[in-house]
Amino acid sequence: MSGTEQIRRFIPAWARHAMVGTAGFLLLLGLFQWDVMHELDARLATRLQAGNAAFSKDIVLVDVPKGGGIPEFRARLGGMLQGMTTQPGNLPRTVGLDMWFEAETPGHERVLAGITALQDQKVPVIGAVNIYKENRDGLDADYDKRHIMAVYGRMDGVGHNAINNPSSSDAWAFYVPCPGGQWPMAMAVLLAGQQGMCDREDGAERRIPLGEPLLQSPTHQVLGFDQVCPFGWRQYGGECLSSQPQLRNRIVVVGRFADDPSPYAGRPGPEIIAWAVNDLLGLGGRSMLNNAAMHLLLALLTSGVALLFFVGLLRFFRRWRLNPSRIALVAGGVALLLPVGLISLARLLGHDFSQILLPVLTLLLTLALATHYQGTIALGAEQARKALLDMDFAAYDVFVSYRHSHRDWVEGTLKPMLEAIRRVDGRTLSLFFDSEGIYSGNSWANRLGRVIHESRVFLAILTPDYFEPNAQGRKVCEWEMEQALQRHAENAMTILPVFHAGYDPEQNTPSKLPHLRPIQGSSSTAPNWAEKARERILDALDKEK
Repeated sequence: MSGTEQIRRFIPAWARHAMVGTAGFLLLLGLFQWDVMHELDARLATRLQAGNAAFSKDIVLVDVPKGGGIPEFRARLGGMLQGMTTQPGNLPRTVGLDMWFEAETPGHERVLAGITALQDQKVPVIGAVNIYKENRDGLDADYDKRHIMAVYGRMDGVGHNAINNPSSSDAWAFYVPCPGGQWPMAMAVLLAGQQGMCDREDGAERRIPLGEPLLQSPTHQVLGFDQVCPFGWRQYGGECLSSQPQLRNRIVVVGRFADDPSPYAGRPGPEIIAWAVNDLLGLGGRSMLNNAAMHLLLALLTSGVALLFFVGLLRFFRRWRLNPSRIALVAGGVALLLPVGLISLARLLGHDFSQILLPVLTLLLTLALATHYQGTIALGAEQARKALLDMDFAAYDVFVSYRHSHRDWVEGTLKPMLEAIRRVDGRTLSLFFDSEGIYSGNSWANRLGRVIHESRVFLAILTPDYFEPNAQGRKVCEWEMEQALQRHAENAMTILPVFHAGYDPEQNTPSKLPHLRPIQGSSSTAPNWAEKARERILDALDKEK
């Protein structure tokens, strides 16, 4: 047995289809840029762009000025992180580091010490890592070589800090990052119908800045770390604080504001990192709209429901069944309507659905499943039609009826003898030996009746148990004989009985059947029965011409 046959034998067809569909889903995930799965929703993006965003008071932004070289900056950063642990009652909920720890740069040991000190106090630390190629949209498979992985590996998690934002303040159902030459992004733009949202050049990076209201917040949401101040803190751009800032159970995002200039006039930095306002910083359970596993489940479930609708529609439009273009039209329509319904529901609940991934993959997966399903049905129907045609019009020369308890004699003696018979033109006989397999199911009588109807000679191997019921309680051989007698009465079939294994026509033949004349003698053990049988068969076939 080949490997392919073993797979088909031990793995059900539906499981193979599910694995292929899942593999295709994961392949498509790789074709979409990372930020499609982790963008802020459209409403937040447009509010940030408008400059009037009001973040939760749980978020605190901390500016650590660069000053001096990289080792000095990292020493200040590490000292600040360790300083947060000196007051156990004022510990933040989470600390996010919005900065790049470039590979082969010195001074990261103090930062590691600060991260460890926070984690010892059960404060998770999240870092920003750039997984894009320099000044390009594609993912960089070697991004780990450009970062100090000892630092990122010590953190509780990492995220990317670039947010592609639109050029319009209007909300939309499909959030579309600008395409970078890859066909999935171009497809997303086409489906959304909003080419105007993508006005940046390929490779240029858009970021969302903080507006003036947040920077001037009196609630100590934007701070600066300054060792000159008595407590080490000052209001950003203002005076030193007279006491420690309230960090208890707040999210602290640390960065260098000077390194994050705003591309918009009148809006000073810094940029806000995407995970500063989402679930990666511990704002609760993972959001349904930001969870890749949830998207996978939703896509599969939506495709399954769409497929059920598709099958239901085919029950009412049977004339469409074998038309591939109409099948694709129905499946595509159903697959698109369901995600639009989900998006509408999300909008009603206050969410701007920012993922093009679910609708596109739902469409593709449903089309694949529906097309495969319909192809399987069409193939099965065609095979069944051909099988019925073959059974309806296949004219057998000889139908051999026998009890399967005598199969050894039939296959060892009778079958070779019949196969050796040659007609005048040299052709062999077309033979039909009924088997146990044909009795399975509820339509065995129809199938067997068609074969008897199209056969010319009915060769009955009569044995003492020939007219007895089989293991299923069916008197199949008696039924076959009755069908043959009907055909014989119409002069459409010749019946040739052969007595075998001690068959007694007086005792073993049912009274409702006429006396069956043997070919020769009372038993198949007669010396010339085989020759007589051959002659009678050929004579009967000659009469049918």
